[in-house]
Amino acid sequence: MSVDVTNTGKLDGEEVVQIYLSHVNQGNKIPLKALKGFSRIFLKAGEHRVASFTLSPEDLSLVTENGGLKEFKGKVLLSAGGYQPDERNLKSGNILTQAITIL
Repeated sequence: MSVDVTNTGKLDGEEVVQIYLSHVNQGNKIPLKALKGFSRIFLKAGEHRVASFTLSPEDLSLVTENGGLKEFKGKVLLSAGGYQPDERNLKSGNILTQAITIL
C-alpha cells in the first residue's frame, strides 16, 4: 500500500503516516480499528513523497478468543493519514480510506 504525502505548508516539518484497518460487519468483539503500520517522514515545505507499507496475511487476520489468528474473508477498510481514521483535520482532509475485499 502506498500513500502520497505532500507538505502544503510554508515550513519544513515531519508527519507520522499511520495505517489503520477496520473489519466490516464482524460483530462487536473486535477492535473498531487497529494500527497496522506507521512511518515518520520529514518533508521540506512543498515537498511530495510516497510512504509505502506492506501488510502481511497476519495483519489482515483476526485474533480469536484463545489468542490465535483466524484468516478473514470479506470487506475491510484501510485508512491512511496523520491522525486516527475517525479524526478529521478539516483544514487538510488528510485521511484517505479505501475498502478492499479479501477472498
